[in-house]
Amino acid sequence: MIVRLTDVFKWAWLIGAMAFGLRVAYWGGTASWGKVDGGQYYVGQHGKLRPIPAPVYYSLLVHERVLDITLVPVVAALIVSARRRKPHANSASGRSADLPDTSRWL
Repeated sequence: MIVRLTDVFKWAWLIGAMAFGLRVAYWGGTASWGKVDGGQYYVGQHGKLRPIPAPVYYSLLVHERVLDITLVPVVAALIVSARRRKPHANSASGRSADLPDTSRWL
């Protein structure tokens, strides 16, 4: 079985997005809604700021930016893979073999 590159992009992005969601839930916000004030780093969510360590702030910021940047290629890969879908292998017309042929009913 050959794994398509578009499937790899899709699943990698989805797993990364889920991991980011878990990190945001754990730390209480995102770095893009947070701020740096006097050497203290904060993440923000719903107008509330929570202090966090600097390495965590920057890792959240980088993770968020990577997801933002890679969203466009993932959407493009999904569109390409949807257009390249081949008809069902068991049917010359592209219909599923499970469905009855309704063309003769008229």
